[in-house]
Amino acid sequence: MAWTFVDSDSNKEDASSTTVAAPGITVAAGDLTCVFVGWENGNTTCAVSDGTSSLTPWQTGVVAGTNVRFAMFYILSSVATGTNSVVYTATLGAARTFRNICVMAMRPPGRAYLDGNSAGTTGVGTTPASGNITTTGTDGCAFGCYTELGSSLNTPTINSVSPANTVTPLRSTLWQSAYSAGFTGQATGSISSNDWGMGVLCFNSSSSVPSAALVGRISLGTGGAPTLTTSGGKVATGDALVIIASYDSGATPSNIRDSASNSYTEIGTVKTESGSSLRMWRCNNATGGNNVTASIDFSSNPAGTVYLVKLMGVATAAYDQFADGNDAASPYTLTSPTLSQASEVVLAAIMANTGGSGFLIDYKSSNFTLLDRERDWAAYWTSAISFTIVNATTAVTPSWTASPSTNSALKLATFKGGTGVTLTGSLGNFDAEMRLLGWF
Repeated sequence: MAWTFVDSDSNKEDASSTTVAAPGITVAAGDLTCVFVGWENGNTTCAVSDGTSSLTPWQTGVVAGTNVRFAMFYILSSVATGTNSVVYTATLGAARTFRNICVMAMRPPGRAYLDGNSAGTTGVGTTPASGNITTTGTDGCAFGCYTELGSSLNTPTINSVSPANTVTPLRSTLWQSAYSAGFTGQATGSISSNDWGMGVLCFNSSSSVPSAALVGRISLGTGGAPTLTTSGGKVATGDALVIIASYDSGATPSNIRDSASNSYTEIGTVKTESGSSLRMWRCNNATGGNNVTASIDFSSNPAGTVYLVKLMGVATAAYDQFADGNDAASPYTLTSPTLSQASEVVLAAIMANTGGSGFLIDYKSSNFTLLDRERDWAAYWTSAISFTIVNATTAVTPSWTASPSTNSALKLATFKGGTGVTLTGSLGNFDAEMRLLGWF
């Protein structure tokens, strides 16, 4: 089955301000929406909202060149609905000039999830290119984005495929194409020589549901408020919920909560590494909702990331075992105790911020499925989360790499599957980074 184009729109504003909004578009519940935001004259943070939900930023973060800056955002399953009335607003951390926003809504044939890493870069010249990503999906929807200092984009492609749908205000372009097989490729185009930025972000669709999914997250830098609240997503009553936070050790977290009024218990103890702290809290048999968010109050600005993860198909009293520790040698590993039953979901987290000489920490796991990661070492205390499904009671050892860090803090927790439930470890044939919202 094919993805269906729903609607798109765009806007540009030249005068310096902190916001730019696209006119209202038509969106139905469950539609996937992709948003591109570009601006000039200085790096800053960026967030996007549809008035109901905060959109998830792509894993590449803000891409900053000499003159142009840009980022992409998405929501896998829209909660906001309306006819020519859903407005997407980008909010920058500081006023900037020449702001652009492009929005496109697509209807997936099944449940949507990320397919492969995002990629984006900036440069100067006549042949902009995003850099390669690798996808594995067979029912895919690819988005490319372009922003420029003064040259319009010609012949945009993704993996040499021309666009099916395009939205182009002055100074930027967002386009979409389909793919039916996994590929390693990039977004490309041609321009007259000038500064440019280009990115690519892909999604696949499946009728299967994994047993662990990211509900929402937030990363907030040192200028942020002491309360961190994640973006939101659907949670079914009976799911287990886990909140994971990486943050500055000088900040103290309190009031761990979600918008569905669930209660949380800490898993293990705080683990520290290079001035940062890693903690995990859990809730069995949660009360659900259509747009559940998680929040943590901090005593001071945390420069951190908070993730909210849901575990599906698990027992009412799902929580079983935990382990936490530090490892100073890559691959970074941590071994669980023996599990209480054979069918369990294992959730793992890593924080690795020692000795970073670049701005991105490259988190990877050789034996777990990556759920999400915050890589921007220049702005935040970075971290990553992953999961796997086991069918034996033997101890489990997640294995991580986190270049260029030279130390790590690690946590894991295991959760028992429900009686008569077959836990699912992946969506179709993929082991790339994925997130799910809504649909269940």
